[in-house]
This record gives sequence, C-alpha cells and structure tokens, in this order.
Amino acid sequence: MSDKKTVIKKVNELTEGVWQQAEDGSWIRLGDDYFVGQSTATPIPPVVVPEEVQHEEAPEQPPLPLETPDTGIAPSSIPWVETAVKLLGTKEVPGSRSNKVIMSWADDIGGWVDGYYKNDGIPWCGLFVGHLMAANKIKITIKNLLSARAWGKFGFEVEPCYGAIMVFSRSGGGHVGLYVSEDSKYYHILGGNQSDSVNVTKIAKSRFLSARWPTGYENLHQMYKGRIVKSFDGEVSYNEA
Repeated sequence: MSDKKTVIKKVNELTEGVWQQAEDGSWIRLGDDYFVGQSTATPIPPVVVPEEVQHEEAPEQPPLPLETPDTGIAPSSIPWVETAVKLLGTKEVPGSRSNKVIMSWADDIGGWVDGYYKNDGIPWCGLFVGHLMAANKIKITIKNLLSARAWGKFGFEVEPCYGAIMVFSRSGGGHVGLYVSEDSKYYHILGGNQSDSVNVTKIAKSRFLSARWPTGYENLHQMYKGRIVKSFDGEVSYNEA
C-alpha cells in the first residue's frame, strides 16, 4: 500500500488501548481482565507498527466494537442488545390509547401476560426485557416477567457487564434494563419505561440489586464480561414508574 502512514493511523484508531508490544518484540492483545475497572477515557499509548512489518499492508488486527453515531451503543453479537437497539425511541401513547408496538410484546409472549397487560400505562420495563428474550427464543424461567425484581432470579448471576440484565430498586417496586456502560456514580441503562420510552438513562449505583445473564449463553458472557467505564451526558432517572 502506498500510504503507509494512513494505514498505521487507522490501525491505531481501531485498536487504541487494546494491543501492546511484548519484550520479545511480538504484539499481544490485552485480555478482558485488563479492562475491568479501567476507564476508556485513559487509553494506553497507541500502537506503533514495527518497521519490519511496514510493507505492502499493515498487519490485520481485530478491532473492538466501535460506538455507532446514532445511538452511542457499541454494536455487538448479543442478540437481545441488538433487538433493544432497534426499539430505541419507542414511546407510550398518552391518554387512553396504547402504543401498538408495546402491546404486541404482550400478545407475542401470550398466556396470562397477554390477558393481564391491556394498556401501556401499566409499568412495562419487565415486559420490554421479556420481549427481548422471547424475540430471540430465550426461555423465560421466571413466573412474573412483568415484575422488575423477579428478573433477579433469571438465568445466572454475573458482575455488571455489557448486555447484562440489571435489576434495581425503586420506591414502590423495581426496575430492569440492560447494562451499556457506567461511570463512578451511575450505570448507563438501555431499558423500557424510562421516561415512558425506550432509551439509555443513568441510574444510581446505590439502587443496584443484581446483574443476570441468560442460561445457555455462557460463552457469550465470556466474550463481553468486564466493565465499560465512560462518561455519558444522559439524564438521571430517579423513578421509572
């Protein structure tokens, strides 16, 4: 490739804070454990491609997922996260009417949920997470998926990480959503019934109860475990009722 500097610059942009040169001169990828508790706002020095490999093309190196400009949420292979991202902006309909999209989630799940859930004025954060599971054919093993706190017994317990189902306390009930990232005081949660819509909001860490992951997706958890520490200018949610 004629413009070697351009290639090297691009590699640095995609892999900043991910690759490091070992004492023997080889290049190694830092494992997920390195990032636990690390802030992405403080990257390690960028990669410099050794002179001996600066020929024809720079070595191919796997990039970390990059944030998408429209949502600020990193793309991934976590199916329930991808389903959630497609629903960003879904809102309740004010008054006696209901959003047909939200109501369709109860219809698709069926059973007592469909019979009980008759309008979107009923808290629907648990219904949202239930839809994410059902849409991806993940078995819902809890009896009352409309209860946010009931999700604290779903799947298996994990540390907060990208895509984890996060359960929180609130006055008069609970709240449930998906972990996107965090800062020193707040978790950044992608969820439903947050200001009556699907969005990403900040929830105080003092309200955190548990983080869960679907059984059968242990390998996927190994790929994404580890905290993502970053700044986020979103609003703080105090009560999602």
